Amino acid sequence: MNVEKLKEEIKQNNLENLLIGVSGGLDSMCLAHFFIVNQRELGIKNIAIAHTDHGLRKSSKIEAEFVRDFSNKFNTPFYLTTVDGNLLKNKKGSLEENARIERYNAFRETIQKLQSPTAVATAHHKMDQSETIYLRLSRGVSLMGLQGMLRVSTQESGLKIYRPFLHLHRQELEDYAKKNNLQWVEDESNRDLKFRRNTIRHLILPYLQKTAPEGINQLFQISLLAQRVYPKIINAIKKELAPFYEVSENEVKFKRKKLEEFLQENQSKNKELFRLLLQELGYPLPLQKMGFPIKIPFPKYQQCKRIEIKRDKTTVFISKKP
Repeated sequence: MNVEKLKEEIKQNNLENLLIGVSGGLDSMCLAHFFIVNQRELGIKNIAIAHTDHGLRKSSKIEAEFVRDFSNKFNTPFYLTTVDGNLLKNKKGSLEENARIERYNAFRETIQKLQSPTAVATAHHKMDQSETIYLRLSRGVSLMGLQGMLRVSTQESGLKIYRPFLHLHRQELEDYAKKNNLQWVEDESNRDLKFRRNTIRHLILPYLQKTAPEGINQLFQISLLAQRVYPKIINAIKKELAPFYEVSENEVKFKRKKLEEFLQENQSKNKELFRLLLQELGYPLPLQKMGFPIKIPFPKYQQCKRIEIKRDKTTVFISKKP
């Protein structure tokens, strides 16, 4: 890890208040230690640590206390959110995704307590990004999704996420932990192969590394390429369609005639550009291969899991389902 280079990169983000998400694992302990010991040099006024106990394992309370002890050692404010594990297990959908949602809800609630504009720092690194790209490719993904995790991103709720380690190898974090005599805890669920991401981490990517040594790095490079190209494409399509649509709080309205002319002009290309624009605006449509074709002329009503498309004689209305 080039510590001085990392410091310079972080300074460019002008972080005044920082909430660090700390699980107690190697990556997040390195993150917390790095920011705390370099706080003054980085120009950060206030740092706090947040930990979420999902209540899914007996050892989770021990991990919470481990992070609390670390926070106390460095006189850093500590915020613990405890989740009902049984309720989490019984929720519809993926347990992994539901747990992630609870963590980010906890971040938002903690920031409200802090009552100051605050960014959240997470310890995602280069291997996490490669896993994300592989996972998305295996499910089907748009150009927007191929960007993977962004180093700085803002959620719909306004929550700002900062990932300063995203370009670092895990080995660099291991070296940093050793050099600074850091301790951490191992979450045994991270080796449970019933979770898709763990299968990718422990079986698929090691096999890829063995058979194609540059494969994992190429997954990471895909994300960098998409991050360079995607903004240019979005800016171009926004510029072209700007006279024909307007965005309100709950919907996007397009001039029907102009939109249909645009989509007819070069259907295979422009339909996908239209999907990208809607995704950027927060109204993602399923991919064509997932059974949601864009029909021209627009039918009076179309819907998918999350989005409704309606039209009258002059306007196409796109909104999120209530």
